[in-house]
Amino acid sequence: MPYDCPAAGKENVLYVCFGYKVPLKSKLVDYIRFRDGQPAIFFVEFTSRVEDIEEKVLPEEFEVDGKEDSRFKNGVLPSNYSLFWPSNDV
Repeated sequence: MPYDCPAAGKENVLYVCFGYKVPLKSKLVDYIRFRDGQPAIFFVEFTSRVEDIEEKVLPEEFEVDGKEDSRFKNGVLPSNYSLFWPSNDV
């Protein structure tokens, strides 16, 4: 990712993110920690399945990033969207 994990993304795409803030409308797939135990890299998939994102329980040191993109309320980019993360240029 060129910057923080996006608030919305395409389904069936694995996003590689850095840090500890997991997007609200995503499912945490896996993660890697630094030697001191702090989150380093994590992998998420965006999903429109409510059961995948409700009552999200995250590992220690991770937190939900409550930001939403008002253009994509369900957190999933349309399949015809040309980019893999939201842009103001599209």
